[in-house]
Amino acid sequence: MRLAALGAIALAALLSSSVAFADDPATLRSEIERLRAESDGLAAQSHEALLELYALETRLARTQGRLASLEARRAALEREGLERLAIGGGVAANSELRAAVAALDATVWVPPLELCTDNAAMIAGAARFLDPIEYPGYLALDAAARLP
Repeated sequence: MRLAALGAIALAALLSSSVAFADDPATLRSEIERLRAESDGLAAQSHEALLELYALETRLARTQGRLASLEARRAALEREGLERLAIGGGVAANSELRAAVAALDATVWVPPLELCTDNAAMIAGAARFLDPIEYPGYLALDAAARLP
C-alpha cells in the first residue's frame, strides 16, 4: 500500500466514528503506534502520514497536559480545604482553562470574557499619565509585587 493512501486512510479513520475516542490518552497512544507500524519504512515518502502522526502526538500531549493540570487543581483545592475557586485576569479568557476548572468538583466563578483583561494593557494605560523617564534613568527603577 502506498503511504499517500495510508495517510488518506489515517485521516479517514480520524474523521470516522472508530476514532471518536475524544481525549483518551491510551486510545491516542494506541492509534499513534498503529500509524507508526503501518508507515514503517515508508515514512520518507509520505508527508501526509508524518503530519497525521504529528497531529496525534500533539493531541496526546495536550490531553496529558490538561489531565495533569486538572489533577493539580483538584489536589490544591483538597490540600487547602477549599470548596470554591475563582479565576481572573487575562488568563481567565483561556478556553482550555475555563473547561478544566468547570470539570472540578467545586464551585467555580469565571468572569465573562469581556472582563478578562490583560494586566499589561492596564499598566500601559496607567503609565501614559506619567512623565517619561529617559534612558538610562529607567534602568534604576525597581519593581515589587506588593508595595507598602
